Amino acid sequence: MDISTSSSWHSNILLTKVCLDGIYMLMITSHLLTLLREAKLSPEQLGSRIGVSGMTLRRCRMRSPARPLPGIVEKKFVDAVYQLASEGRLSVDSASVKNMLANKHYIPFRMAITHLGCSEAMLEQAKNDPRRLIECVAQIGDSVSRRVDVDEKQKKISSFMKISNEWTSRISLLQQVIRSRSVLSFEKLVAYGALFYLITPLDLIPDHIPVFGLMDDFSILGFAVAYYTKLLSKLPKQRRENMDFRLL
Repeated sequence: MDISTSSSWHSNILLTKVCLDGIYMLMITSHLLTLLREAKLSPEQLGSRIGVSGMTLRRCRMRSPARPLPGIVEKKFVDAVYQLASEGRLSVDSASVKNMLANKHYIPFRMAITHLGCSEAMLEQAKNDPRRLIECVAQIGDSVSRRVDVDEKQKKISSFMKISNEWTSRISLLQQVIRSRSVLSFEKLVAYGALFYLITPLDLIPDHIPVFGLMDDFSILGFAVAYYTKLLSKLPKQRRENMDFRLL
């Protein structure tokens, strides 16, 4: 895959960023109570984020858990969930975040890139310079917790192989890279970053979006494979011959 196609990938990201804006689903009182518990916030602290008083939230505890939230509160509630996740107050594996994803709520663009460890500036630079995109992917893989996540979720990663032979080819190569003893640790960062991007629920184009949902994942895998193809071609002959994996 030619990494010069990063411009079209970037355009798809921005298009989907716009299309996702303003999509909300029904939220109920139980979701509010769950958020209070998971984020370890007082009613006053959460109330300041969603524009209601602490007393109002305290009264919510006496209401039916299935009672819908008012529309204006619902919108601010969804924003609060993602803001708290961006701040590290909520795990992406928390019930509150999973509920947003399960109900196909929009994912704020800034929250997604914060979770990935990138920045809008880096993505903008990648539009005209593919090397910046690879740097961004490597930055994603530079986190110890993300690398551990990839190592622990190999079964989930392998499940994407059933999509097509090309998916199998790309994923298999990157799995070989991270398992290799002949690839230096810093050289594995791009592979780790691409595989983490594949499995994280908070990427730039949510996977539930028809057609576009997995386009970014597939593209990132391709950029990573192109990177390693070029990297191997530039290695000294002796080191290249001693690699414990081969390009497919």
